[in-house]
Amino acid sequence: MFKKNNKQQPLQINEQEISTIIGEGYTLTGEINGSSVIRIEGKIIGNINVDGGVVLGEKGNVEGNITSRSVIIYGTVHGNVISSQLEIKKTGFEPVFNQIYKDNYIPFKIEKNFRNLF
Repeated sequence: MFKKNNKQQPLQINEQEISTIIGEGYTLTGEINGSSVIRIEGKIIGNINVDGGVVLGEKGNVEGNITSRSVIIYGTVHGNVISSQLEIKKTGFEPVFNQIYKDNYIPFKIEKNFRNLF
């Protein structure tokens, strides 16, 4: 399903400034649409459609789908992730993958010992 890439390229999200932060303790219900990078430390109930990138912090929780060019997951996703670049960090829960990529190849990295919901 995933092609192995021996050349690890940095995610494009690492080269961009985070312009929006949803802090810990906040819950947002509804769809989020935007063009720049967003960091989520709170809870989102709804879909996220962001061109620039999504960083889901350790305490971040998304109940919906994430669609973005680059996604880094430290937290929990209950939904699909559609991205051209994806990293799941060791503190991240595995998202439910019904769709995970655009095209046939996605740079995909999972850190060792990440948490699995199943």
